[in-house]
Amino acid sequence: REVSVFDRGSNLLDSVSREVSVYNYGFNSLNIAIGSTVVLSGTSGGVPVTFSTQFPVTNVQVAVGFPQNLLTNWSVQPQSPLTATLMSNSSSLYLTFTPPNGQSIANTQQLGQISFTAISNQPSAFLPLPVAGITAPMLDGTTYTPYATAQDGEVVVLHTNSLLRMTRGTNGQEYLTLYGFSGTNYTIEATTNLSPPTVWQPVYTDLLPV
Repeated sequence: REVSVFDRGSNLLDSVSREVSVYNYGFNSLNIAIGSTVVLSGTSGGVPVTFSTQFPVTNVQVAVGFPQNLLTNWSVQPQSPLTATLMSNSSSLYLTFTPPNGQSIANTQQLGQISFTAISNQPSAFLPLPVAGITAPMLDGTTYTPYATAQDGEVVVLHTNSLLRMTRGTNGQEYLTLYGFSGTNYTIEATTNLSPPTVWQPVYTDLLPV
């Protein structure tokens, strides 16, 4: 916009403010999300891998960490028509998802599923699957992605103990999530005063379905 500045004396001064334009120079904006699941120790499970991109890409390469000696027998099942490869060491997975020749990966889609086995007799725990890195080359070969974001995954393993988690919602309220065993009665109690004598009152009682 043009701005005119006037001196109230004998001189007239004009100042022009140039219009500022913002250009997209081709940097991609993408997101990778690893899902979550609940399994019993000694059993197998899987988590989905979901990807979204602003521009079509030729493939997706992602590194995912996992706790050592607690999850094993890793494999990947790609979503058709994609193909996938998986390499791993003692603490990381390296996945590559590739479309058929002449095609690309675009928009938002599930790339596939990562499968595993939870080691037997391990304690009940929340096991993180953090995303350590992602590369998704665009059709012109550009791999620089300054706007890449990631959502870490999680495996909840249950053995002999149940698990209880508290989270805070965007509205500021706090929520409890119970991870338990089917056919078991659970009671959650609460108190407003921890000074003795503490009086606990049940706030939740239920039988988890078989």
